[in-house]
Amino acid sequence: MIKNWRDKWGEGNFPFYFVQIAPCNYKTSAKSYIIREARFLTLSVPNTGMAVTLDFATLNNIYPPDKQDVGKRLALWALAKNYNKKIVYSGPLYKSIKIKKNKAVLAFDDAGTGLMFK
Repeated sequence: MIKNWRDKWGEGNFPFYFVQIAPCNYKTSAKSYIIREARFLTLSVPNTGMAVTLDFATLNNIYPPDKQDVGKRLALWALAKNYNKKIVYSGPLYKSIKIKKNKAVLAFDDAGTGLMFK
């Protein structure tokens, strides 16, 4: 879709920022984690960014009630990527997993000074 829009509009590799699908008690057999992973993988398309919504969505409503925070997260991507502001624009993003004996070691991009498990 992104390539199609970029081709049709003839504007080159314009920025495309999107919102992660929110967790919800879907009434169908939809597996939202599959859609979330597909959107995450879309970050491999050049000049894209994703606003994460897992932390402020509600399970009874597919649409996060706090639209302002969603907009702010999209704005952070634009400020960092299009206006060259030196700001934190993304939370930790999964990079890889390695199994070492009986432990799983996860790696993340954009983890800042690190993650803490409580």
